[in-house]
Amino acid sequence: MTTMLPKLLTTREVAARRGVTRQAISRAVREGRIEPAATLASGAHLFTEDQAESEAGES
Repeated sequence: MTTMLPKLLTTREVAARRGVTRQAISRAVREGRIEPAATLASGAHLFTEDQAESEAGES
């Protein structure tokens, strides 16, 4: 059986979809308004497509 994993987006991709800057997304994460789906060892955040479409956390 194959399990489909959700597509994860970078901070840059989420910012582009929302029409805001990468800094705005990073600030929303720091302030707890957006919870990343994953954080890489490098500190980069990844988000689901649902999070990218959500209005929550926009500045």
